[in-house]
Amino acid sequence: MSLSLVDFTKRLVRFYRPYFALSGKGAGRSISMVAIFACNIALAIVFSFFNASMTALIGVLEQPGLTYSAFFGAMATTSGFIALNICISIVKNQFIQHLRKSLSYAVDKSFLNKWVKNKAYYGLKFVPKKIMTNGENEQELNPAQIMSYDNAELINTVTVLVDNCFNIMCLFAVGLIGLYTLSEPLNVVLFSLNFAIPGYMALGTVFYALFFNVIINSLGQPLKKYEEAARNAQGILYRKSHEIITYAESIAFLRGTKFEYRSIKETLKDTEVFKSLATKIRLNLNLITNLHLEMGFFLPVILALPNLIAQKMKVAVLYEILPYFQSVVRFLTWKNENYDQIATCEVSLGRMEKFNELLGAWENLKEKSHPQRLAHRHKSGTNKVQIKNVTLLNTEGDPLIKGASFALTKGKVTLIQAASGTGKTTLLRAIADLWPYLKKGGEIILPDNKKAQFIPQDGLVHHQGRTLLETILYPENRLATKKEKNEIIDLMIRAGLRSSIIEGLQVAKDWKKELSGGEKQRIAIISAIIKKPSILFMDEATSGMDHKTKEKIEKLLKEKLPHTAIGYIDHNPSNESMNSKGFTPSKETHFRDNTVTLKKAHQYKKTLIRPKN
Repeated sequence: MSLSLVDFTKRLVRFYRPYFALSGKGAGRSISMVAIFACNIALAIVFSFFNASMTALIGVLEQPGLTYSAFFGAMATTSGFIALNICISIVKNQFIQHLRKSLSYAVDKSFLNKWVKNKAYYGLKFVPKKIMTNGENEQELNPAQIMSYDNAELINTVTVLVDNCFNIMCLFAVGLIGLYTLSEPLNVVLFSLNFAIPGYMALGTVFYALFFNVIINSLGQPLKKYEEAARNAQGILYRKSHEIITYAESIAFLRGTKFEYRSIKETLKDTEVFKSLATKIRLNLNLITNLHLEMGFFLPVILALPNLIAQKMKVAVLYEILPYFQSVVRFLTWKNENYDQIATCEVSLGRMEKFNELLGAWENLKEKSHPQRLAHRHKSGTNKVQIKNVTLLNTEGDPLIKGASFALTKGKVTLIQAASGTGKTTLLRAIADLWPYLKKGGEIILPDNKKAQFIPQDGLVHHQGRTLLETILYPENRLATKKEKNEIIDLMIRAGLRSSIIEGLQVAKDWKKELSGGEKQRIAIISAIIKKPSILFMDEATSGMDHKTKEKIEKLLKEKLPHTAIGYIDHNPSNESMNSKGFTPSKETHFRDNTVTLKKAHQYKKTLIRPKN
């Protein structure tokens, strides 16, 4: 697998092009890029004059009867060019720092907007499998790693490489012109024919650099493959480690320690193998590079020897030839001298391109389904949630739920039930505007979507370093009022939560581990009650509770949210059993007022349940 510098450059330009512009925020980055290039042109010109001044200085030293005035005059000229070089380099460094900081922030912000604000963190599961894998083995992309490590590493390295490339391009032009100018025509006699080779030192330098390239390419081709394999193995190791932490208790209960140990050990072994192969290649590259550096001081003398023997060139000119020679060779061998960095950058770029492609695929999917979502999402002044003839599709475009029609009324509780796998949760996702596959023609009417609250089965979102009180108020980022604290404590007591949980309400700890499944669900429902939504949807929100606790929670919901339209999914509703024909009410309950039953024929039937007097 070869590393094409042209293809890599095209990919870099294609990836970063949106972040540069002639106006707006991208203008500053464009100006910085132009300024860096201009500074490198100025440095190349100064380099040329510096070389000439050094030759003049050495010439002064070789003259008989050297005087201090002549010496210090030549030194002043050379020192002036050194000072000018330093000043230009300082200015260039400021532009590089600005470009690096601005570009890194712009890319991170773009990814963050697409991943979080555009709900790609949820929507990527809908991206077709062929886009997720692109015909390759599926790899887990960690957004945190991409937005921090990969982005920072790529931009930091690329800005250095781009600056270095600009610099050697300018020096290459100066060096080639310098070598050509300093080369007296080389007279060659071949088969009694005399002919002269103009600029032979420039030609010799180019041939040497190309020969060096051939050797380096033959050694360095596999580097990218092993570098990428090592990075992928590290990603798999990260995923497996995260899975062990996530499912620690289940692994321990199922006696999966040996399995996880073997799995991690195999991945570690693969990682070390690829790293070892890549390191071996780097060592060989370093060996050839060191030999090349040694030759860089010897070959200019060999090239200048014919002119020196013919006394067409002074020895002092060697000090001018050497920097020109190195400038030309560095340009022609730049890729190979930076092979390691470029290979690492290409791996990081590949991961970022893949992540960007997935984010783009989600945006396209949302755009494609936009007319359908507009067609059935309306707001209305009515106090009902109305689902009219809604047909949901699966990811392949086939009907999943067909012609669903029912309503949720203010102050009423509706149970949505069906056999497992029918699509009840998918229906709630569509109502929440989280399911992009919808057919035109249906309507979803919400009185006020902003006041709608959804509680999934695992509905507690707790962040590290936050208190349980802050978790209950999530996603609001504010302090709770005294009234809210008292109400929350009262709800926790009535919901039957442990005293240690209530006492630790304002303690920051890992509550995800501290709470059981049923306790998490009770906290999530308390959170919904506190927010007083006009519409509340619950998906198996009481599945982790016993019937006695469920009755407490249902009583709280009816009492605290008397004007809320509640729709909920429950495979094991209170006072109800399941027979072979599906869910059938066996006893009336004071909690629910209506039942919407989805049968296998994808038809809805509404049953009015009247509470006991």
